[in-house]
Amino acid sequence: VNPAPRRAVPGWAFPAAVALLVLWTYWPALSGAFLDWDDNHLLLLNPHFRGLGREAWRWAWTNNPGLYMPLVWMSFSLDSALWGMNPVGFHLTNVLFHAANAVLLFFVAETLFERIFPRSSGGARRGAAALASLLWAVHPLRVESVAWIVERKDVLCGFFFLLSLLFYLRFAATGRPGE
Repeated sequence: VNPAPRRAVPGWAFPAAVALLVLWTYWPALSGAFLDWDDNHLLLLNPHFRGLGREAWRWAWTNNPGLYMPLVWMSFSLDSALWGMNPVGFHLTNVLFHAANAVLLFFVAETLFERIFPRSSGGARRGAAALASLLWAVHPLRVESVAWIVERKDVLCGFFFLLSLLFYLRFAATGRPGE
């Protein structure tokens, strides 16, 4: 008797599972409030970044209240336009960026495992990449960057770093950008 043929797991299943597990893990962060540390000073008591107007974005690019972080201020500006000053929206943005980072790390790890272990099966590489990205994403060192609103700079920096690393790895493999 021949056993039933094994069906391959779809290519999107592993990164989707990673994203869902990260969202599930960090969902409790949405119940957090603005903290009395930096959140009060930088967000609640600061009217300059609010809204999507020209003044808010000019302020984001010319202001320096300790750290020059215009993309972070622009993301806070977008949050304030979408959610008002409700902390749930600000937390949600951090959680979504972190889930996106975990998926990007999955693709980086999968690309690296493919180079290191070219003879391994695609399912094994995807499984190893999913495990690596999940361990990174749910590690306790990530909690502060995700659950503390003004630590958006970490998840935003991670997003652009992982995206550029993935593009570089794909360029190095093909010699063509964007492949």
